[in-house]
Amino acid sequence: MPIHQVGSIAEVRAIIKDAEPHEELEFYVRDDTPLNQARSIWKVVRHEHEGGGGFLANPDVLGGKDGAFRFVNQKLDELKRLANNSETKLAPLTQSTNRLQQVVEAGGPGLPASFEPQAFGGPSACMDTDEEVEEGYLEQHISQLRGLILEGYSPGSPAPDGYRSAELVNDRERLEQRALAELNSDINMLKRNLLLNLSNDLRQGIAGLEEKYLVQPTHLGCGSGEFVRFESLPMLPADRKGQTY
Repeated sequence: MPIHQVGSIAEVRAIIKDAEPHEELEFYVRDDTPLNQARSIWKVVRHEHEGGGGFLANPDVLGGKDGAFRFVNQKLDELKRLANNSETKLAPLTQSTNRLQQVVEAGGPGLPASFEPQAFGGPSACMDTDEEVEEGYLEQHISQLRGLILEGYSPGSPAPDGYRSAELVNDRERLEQRALAELNSDINMLKRNLLLNLSNDLRQGIAGLEEKYLVQPTHLGCGSGEFVRFESLPMLPADRKGQTY
């Protein structure tokens, strides 16, 4: 009985077509058969010999290829969900960034509607360059001083003029609101660019993985079909942690 190594349904069809009438053929699926091709070979596989072809001597490899096909697509689907998740956030981020940029360019959002100028009065703080606090203790130092110094401050009516006048208090508030809008815009722009680049890289990468592991020859599926050594690192809550096939 002739033995034929095949890696595609086209090869199977060609061999059967060229065989002599009633010639019995024995087929082996090649170890590196592409996963897409292995899936197509299933179209001509039957449980029992029904004529019109030959025998498949290693259906276990074809089954392994199907398991590998499902595993690869499962992992590609995780990447596609990540790309989709990134893309759904792009539109609102872009809209927010554009709006905030317009606000900043117009001079800022101005004073909040409920803002009332107040002058906070209290004790002055001392400055001493002879005993500077070390960097490692700075956070604790600031926290303690804010509590000690600022607890003595209380809101009051603005002064008629000078640093704590209503005019300068309002000016400082406008400047802060503009700076806040600029920070907001810059952060949203960074997020948008990150997601856009991530989405583009993912789409290109997924296409490359599909070509490499579904279309091109691969030894995935020719062994035991155990993929427990695959290190699954979920990127989204929907991807179960440590999930293996």
